[in-house]
Amino acid sequence: MLTWSGNTSGNTRRRRPRRRSKPRRVMRPGTRSRTQLIVPLAVPMALGVVVAVSGGPSRIGVSPAGAQATQSAQATQSAQATPSAQAAPSAHAANANTNCELIVPANPLSAAGLATPYQLTGPGGQDPAASGCTQANPNLQAFVQATILNPATGRLWVYEPLVITAGTTPAIAPARPKLPKNAAVNLMVGFNGNNLQLAGARPDTLARAKCVDGLDGSLFGQVSYCNSVAFYAAAGQDMAAA
Repeated sequence: MLTWSGNTSGNTRRRRPRRRSKPRRVMRPGTRSRTQLIVPLAVPMALGVVVAVSGGPSRIGVSPAGAQATQSAQATQSAQATPSAQAAPSAHAANANTNCELIVPANPLSAAGLATPYQLTGPGGQDPAASGCTQANPNLQAFVQATILNPATGRLWVYEPLVITAGTTPAIAPARPKLPKNAAVNLMVGFNGNNLQLAGARPDTLARAKCVDGLDGSLFGQVSYCNSVAFYAAAGQDMAAA
């Protein structure tokens, strides 16, 4: 059972100091009272745009209504002046590649295989840089996550293998996990592009690890897995025995 502990800071109420009553002002005979005129001021404000920052607080930006109207007018004039330039997508965007391959290391379910980086490359043997299939490209990034089960205790934990661009070396060698005896390992693969095909570092890599990226020659697309059937079978046995 996962537990979480943390400290919460409560707000302590502070007593407000009592305000001293001001002495009443006595009007002298023959003195006229000054009439105060209170005029409400309307301050037009534009709608605040909330920008959510991952891992941090939201930022609210408020701009004057006049500036917003000016920017809107400028954008409208620009759109009317060059409608064809904005409507037609660039040739580079239309021809951008959205498919890649991921090379799975040998023995990916073992401790050594988990500590060996996966390699992202272009489809059909294309160069990573020419195809755009690099980890530096956020639109075509791939990622792998391993869930490890200890059948003796039912304990689960997660290890994330490293994914690098093919032909590069990691800045730091990945840490080798310590697997329990008879550990059941499930590998889940994700992709930010359209279609990711798995390729084994050796001819028998995918078959031995029971890796699946599609059905009947048709790719799933962005997801694939290895050894999931055996993993969930072991997890089911542990749940039944509990």
